[in-house]
Amino acid sequence: MQLLFIYQQDRIAQLGGLAVLNERAEKRFGTRTTERENAVIWSFPEIDRRVGVTWNDDSWTLWVECLSVSKQLRRIKAQHTVRKSTPPGLHVTHEQYGDKWPFTIPEGFVESIDKAIVFHTKDGKTYALNGIAIGKNRYLDIEPIWRPHPVYEGMKISVGPIIDAGIRTRTNGQKTAYSENSEQRPKRGDTRTSQSVSRKKLVAKLAEKRSRNRPEVSCPQHVRLPVSRRPTTPPQSDT
Repeated sequence: MQLLFIYQQDRIAQLGGLAVLNERAEKRFGTRTTERENAVIWSFPEIDRRVGVTWNDDSWTLWVECLSVSKQLRRIKAQHTVRKSTPPGLHVTHEQYGDKWPFTIPEGFVESIDKAIVFHTKDGKTYALNGIAIGKNRYLDIEPIWRPHPVYEGMKISVGPIIDAGIRTRTNGQKTAYSENSEQRPKRGDTRTSQSVSRKKLVAKLAEKRSRNRPEVSCPQHVRLPVSRRPTTPPQSDT
């Protein structure tokens, strides 16, 4: 958005007031396309531009912006808003677990962050589920939303199934070494990989060169070597 004119209260009074400024703008740009509270907008698709006038008690502003850029920015902002409103992790609900559901709220999202299992709610709160998450001291205590056991007084329903679900998401998210989509696979152009490959080639060439320079020794087959045997003496009697 580019600001063309900004008139303050004193200048507005000199030019005849807000009504006169708006009337001049309408004569210049034609019939208004959109009218809002304290704002009037004119759209010109043929030149990819949009002109607007906004005002309040202290100022009057005339601005212009590119329509395509404005639409792109609104689309990016909408995507960011959707991503921000949806918590990360696996979606778990009361309907999935039935009587084993350990929370007083109907749904949420479980996630593993560096082996810390946490539970996200739709209102943006994050609770610690396992000992690693509790030890980080950055997540809320699960006690306020922990559902009491319906049979045993003073006890809570186990959060073990939800923790297991978080561990499964962590396991499924990890990539095995040198798998098809693994990030650990050596990339083309990696200096460490190229050095190791060149070193292996050099070692192979040296081994081949040594084998070529080594003299060949022919050894006849089926050669029987003499075997030295110790003479055996008969045992002597004591008599």
